[in-house]
Amino acid sequence: MSRNTLIQIILIIAIFLSSVIVYMVFFKPKSYIDASIEIEKGSELSSIDKKNDLINKNFNVIENLEYRSFDSLGNEYIIKAKKAESTLDNIDILNLTEVNGLILLTNKPSIKIFSKYATHNKKNFNTKFYNQVEVIHENTKILSENLDLLYNKNLVNLYNINEINYENSIIKADRVVFDMLTKDISINMYNQQTKVDLLYKNNGNN
Repeated sequence: MSRNTLIQIILIIAIFLSSVIVYMVFFKPKSYIDASIEIEKGSELSSIDKKNDLINKNFNVIENLEYRSFDSLGNEYIIKAKKAESTLDNIDILNLTEVNGLILLTNKPSIKIFSKYATHNKKNFNTKFYNQVEVIHENTKILSENLDLLYNKNLVNLYNINEINYENSIIKADRVVFDMLTKDISINMYNQQTKVDLLYKNNGNN
């Protein structure tokens, strides 16, 4: 084998290895972050200990999932679940179990969300929390069955509400919509003829 031929072979191998390294570093799809993250009720987000995803390939399950995103206004969105399972009909949809959510708003107190289950869209980050939903924001605590975090519309939509506790009062309403762009809150009933009720507490009792 001539020297020129040997040099050409070495160059081809080097180019191939460089291409593989570039693909692995810059172009290979990234998986979700698996992190040790706790969102305690009444406290802010604790420190995050990032580690590799624990994926059960047989059942398409991700354990201890944590995913975060930022919008154009600087608001940060964090979703955590004890377990996430991809669906067979749509790989972009994850079914979450034991879900915690945290919305860190710019110049506003955070919104904490807890629910038993949720569905999460990996493409647009929209997340639908359901079953025993609890929301904490400033002096407000809401118990509900459904909450839709519509990331692409900058909206938090709560419905099928059981109870709204605000400072020393209880608000009876069917739906609450929070606009993360304007920071406006809308509270209303499904039946427009029905008024929202406000009940005052007396020493912890209605």
